[in-house]
Amino acid sequence: MSASTPLSSIPAASWAFGVGDAELRSSYSQPLSLRVPITIGESDHVVDPTELAVRLLPNAAYEGMGLSAPPLGAETVTLNVSGSGTAYWVDVRSTQRVREPMMTLLLEVRLGSMRVVRELPIMFDLPMEPAPQSTTTQIAQTVVTPPAQPVVQVAEQDI
Repeated sequence: MSASTPLSSIPAASWAFGVGDAELRSSYSQPLSLRVPITIGESDHVVDPTELAVRLLPNAAYEGMGLSAPPLGAETVTLNVSGSGTAYWVDVRSTQRVREPMMTLLLEVRLGSMRVVRELPIMFDLPMEPAPQSTTTQIAQTVVTPPAQPVVQVAEQDI
């Protein structure tokens, strides 16, 4: 196929291929778990899941795009492809707890000669700290009054 071949002459199933937004399934300070949808072709085009190749790009790719590499060790992350027909997904899981509130993953998905790289921004909701309980202690105020002076009656004759 030459570079000047119009898209209308290419069968739709050969170019209808996309990677959706990640669905975060874990919380901050837990091992990472997310699902990324993949859409392939038309309903009459059957794809063998073994035709799909997925990987996270190496740290050098992040630097080349001006991004910070994720704080997860490559050896702690697994990718699993599942689905059927035109709907597939990639489950991304780590054995390492996530200690950063934000990160970006670069996911590469290949189907035959087609390649899609998807930037997946991930933001965790940080746990809310409970409101501090009042530590104010009421201090009972004690008022001390000196004893009253006895009233002495003074008779006129004493004066």
